[in-house]
Amino acid sequence: MSTSGKELTLYYPSNEIKKGEFIIYTTKEKPDFKFDEGSYIDELHSYIEDTYEQHYAKGKHQATEIIFDSGYAEGFLLGNILKYWKRYGKKKGRNRQDILKMLHYTLLMLYSHDHLIKGD
Repeated sequence: MSTSGKELTLYYPSNEIKKGEFIIYTTKEKPDFKFDEGSYIDELHSYIEDTYEQHYAKGKHQATEIIFDSGYAEGFLLGNILKYWKRYGKKKGRNRQDILKMLHYTLLMLYSHDHLIKGD
């Protein structure tokens, strides 16, 4: 469970304490990020959610799923990370959307690493 700001939040499962038949969840205040990382993570999460509402996510399968299933995920993802990294500052100036896209593809690369590449 997550909230924004400095509200109390529950972090699972690291703060799970079992006592008899009861499970007690402790509360922990969000860290005081030096560079406002918490709000950027929230923004990235919102951006990714919005991508699932866009036209390429409306069909039965996303193009990215087909690329993953075809065995081309690593090259596709690294290529897109590089594309948006190199494009930043050129197309539409210093465009925040390029950074968000690069971070989204980076998260997909983590998924690819953990579920596809690591198994090699």
